[in-house]
Amino acid sequence: MVLALPTHEEIAQLAYGYWEARGRQGGRADEDWYRAERELWRRSGRTRY
Repeated sequence: MVLALPTHEEIAQLAYGYWEARGRQGGRADEDWYRAERELWRRSGRTRY
């Protein structure tokens, strides 16, 4: 079974969720984005590189 790769929208939604979980304060958007990207790649069972 091949799982789909994360889409831009999925990454954006998860990154937004991380920001919301922090109480919609502080942090860095790029850190949230990369965290979400890594998490979704992990869930897909694939490695990016």
